[in-house]
Amino acid sequence: MRTRTEKPCPDLLDTFMAVGLALFLLLLPFHLVIKRMLPGPIGTYWKEILLGLLLILWAIRCLRARRLLLTDTPLDLAVFLHLALFLLRFVLDRSGWVGAWGLYVSVMYLPLFWLVPTLLRRCPAWTLYLVSGLVGVGAIVALGGLLEFALNVPIWPSEEMIQRQGFPDVFIYGTHIRRVYFTFDSPTTLANTLAMLLPLALSLFLSARRPLARLAAALAAALMAGCIVVTFSRGIWVATVIALVIMALLSSLAH
Repeated sequence: MRTRTEKPCPDLLDTFMAVGLALFLLLLPFHLVIKRMLPGPIGTYWKEILLGLLLILWAIRCLRARRLLLTDTPLDLAVFLHLALFLLRFVLDRSGWVGAWGLYVSVMYLPLFWLVPTLLRRCPAWTLYLVSGLVGVGAIVALGGLLEFALNVPIWPSEEMIQRQGFPDVFIYGTHIRRVYFTFDSPTTLANTLAMLLPLALSLFLSARRPLARLAAALAAALMAGCIVVTFSRGIWVATVIALVIMALLSSLAH
């Protein structure tokens, strides 16, 4: 339990990292909204700019610690192998700028595997804030998807879908059953995002002590689960069920 004089982060550098990382994670699902509201380079590349600044702060933190601040878990090896695989494919494909762009898209978010643990080790008080914020964003996105399904119209029509097929609607093949995507460019992307946030909502529900917090977490989890269903992404359905089974097993072993 923190005392009144204890700060959430030890120094100003950690505070900047915490605020920047929170903004990056909470705004990322609304990238297309930001891109349309802020036309030009800032709206298009805000996430790259912010992630670059966070990497600089992380590098400074590493220099101050005189070592690379990794997760210190087997995850580090998995991330490096993932990066090496993409680099090898890029070299073997010899696909030029197209391959370079694909490599960039594939590895852009890998630094988060080290940024997040570094922040939470330095500022453990931010853990609850960050998880709660992500669960809240997941609930908002899920609610938007469910409203889109109920209204049977895209709430935020995708420009990419319009350019690709001439209209923004996405249906199950051969039917008029809508697949929702809300502020994302595809139903699968929305389902992937919610599948990652759903376990956080359930963890918050299980760990919360206040009844109101448990109710809010349960409502968020229910919204996410319902929205995952109406994306009609069958692969994500399977992945979500497997993740929940593993989560239940780990939870039972912990108790």
